[in-house]
Amino acid sequence: MEAINLEQLFSTTQSIQPEHLVYEADDEALMLYFTVCKNDKCYHSKMTIDWTGLNWIINKTAVMGLDLYDAITEKLFHSSDRFREFQFDNIVLSQSALQVAA
Repeated sequence: MEAINLEQLFSTTQSIQPEHLVYEADDEALMLYFTVCKNDKCYHSKMTIDWTGLNWIINKTAVMGLDLYDAITEKLFHSSDRFREFQFDNIVLSQSALQVAA
């Protein structure tokens, strides 16, 4: 089965609520834990995302007026800990929210 990327997932759902990111030092990807709502049902899940996926999240939140770039990079890349986490604060990415923000 081919992995689905965030943009594809977003286009087929009502919303994605990122919960937290986990990054292991020197790894080439991140683990994203999130809630996705589709057909009025919500599911908790996780997926591996690459740097493109991280940029997608940062760009979508920027459209909503949230600048998370510094907070994310500080937590994930400016630490000597082997495992680093970033916790999102009640952010819901939905088509309607992005249309209102744009």
